[in-house]
Amino acid sequence: MTPRSEHTARRWSFGLERTAPEPYPHAVGRPCQGLTSVRRTYAKIAQILPRGRKLFTASPAGAAVLLAALLVSIGSGCGESHPTVAAPSAAVAPAPKIGVDRHIPLRAWWNVTIVSRSGDEVFDARLSPSNGAPVDEPRYVQMTGLGFAYVGSQGGHSYTGPGVDHPWDFANNEYQVSFKFTGDRLGLLVLSTGGRWRVLVNGSVVGGSASRSAGSSYAYHVLDVDFSVAGGARSRTITFQLARGTWLAGIGTDEASDSVSLPARSHLDRPSVYWLGDSYVLGSGARDQGFDDFVHVAAERAGASNVTVDALGGTGYRKSNPAAKFPDYLARARLNLRAGRATPDLIVVGGSINDDVYSEEQVRSAAAALFAYLARAVPKAKVAVVPFTYAYPVPPSVQHAIDGVLAAARSAPNVVGVLDLPARVLAQSANQPVARVSARLASTTVQYHPSPAAQQLYGEMIGEFLAEILRQHFANGR
Repeated sequence: MTPRSEHTARRWSFGLERTAPEPYPHAVGRPCQGLTSVRRTYAKIAQILPRGRKLFTASPAGAAVLLAALLVSIGSGCGESHPTVAAPSAAVAPAPKIGVDRHIPLRAWWNVTIVSRSGDEVFDARLSPSNGAPVDEPRYVQMTGLGFAYVGSQGGHSYTGPGVDHPWDFANNEYQVSFKFTGDRLGLLVLSTGGRWRVLVNGSVVGGSASRSAGSSYAYHVLDVDFSVAGGARSRTITFQLARGTWLAGIGTDEASDSVSLPARSHLDRPSVYWLGDSYVLGSGARDQGFDDFVHVAAERAGASNVTVDALGGTGYRKSNPAAKFPDYLARARLNLRAGRATPDLIVVGGSINDDVYSEEQVRSAAAALFAYLARAVPKAKVAVVPFTYAYPVPPSVQHAIDGVLAAARSAPNVVGVLDLPARVLAQSANQPVARVSARLASTTVQYHPSPAAQQLYGEMIGEFLAEILRQHFANGR
């Protein structure tokens, strides 16, 4: 259930491979091992090139084509906050210095010019030479979590990122930019609308697990990383996690000869997971939304590393959100889950408490229509279903909605798993007073949403559920 003031959407994509983390004593958070980006978006793309073309362009103004896609980038396990400490006998690499607009010397710049699709949910951004860079020597970086990419321009610079439904200073679009870098210093040029960022080096979060400001609204800023005090120039994998209105415009390096190239992509061989849901799936109520909510916890627990999340507050199987102009699950599935758009291996449908205003039969009919569409549009995809509740014991209206969803799911051939999460929670908490369980799992900051404790508990339960489905149906990969 979503307060009317919360009109947010995200789409996440987990997608970088496991790497041996570099021990930075000042980096807070457990080294990330597999889960690296999540993306969520609800988008209107103003211009998409004809079907079959590999390039996509659009402008925030005049948006016309509806699409789901916003990105939350995270590292697996990066939500835990504790110092990384090396063994006494181990050599510890000093942490690089990071910041915004620190004016470190960067002598060569490359600007975004073209973004092309290079795989499922993966795009390559070509950065063309600009100030101080060798002519005809472009650089390339990998972008995940876009859904559909576009290139726009403002203030004489081009920028790229996901399309958004709302004015683009409002949307919490989150995605990641990854590349291999050999050099002492680099800076990512971004157009910030009050956005947030984190950076990972060889899989380890640098500077703490919390995100940082990317600068003031509607201005260009440079996100700096300085390795001159951290072992100097050597090859490293850099992952910038850009969120809430931070758009890639270019990259600068200390020397024109510094190497910037695409990272490895072995994660593309892993099963792809697509979440379709409401504000619960969005992460509302989490302590650090987009980093430690239950979808991220579940993905880590299940070992999923290529996950997309289409989450819109106030929506459900039948329920739309008219105030935010957010459509229901089936309408979004028709736009985004089909040939030429997303074709995941596993679709997880979460919710929906928002359907508690309808009868059990109305919810069952809407859920059955969604599952039938998915069977036609993405016939190879498996479907899993997870309902939620906002209180314990489950309110009667919510239980009617859950019963309708479960009835439809159990009669749909493409649904391979059903987790009645409220029933599972109550069974596990049978020896505790129900009122105490409900109070512990209810957020004190976002009404009708899970608390941080609930995010962890739900994530563990859903993660075990998804892990079993992945083992049964995707034992040998995709």
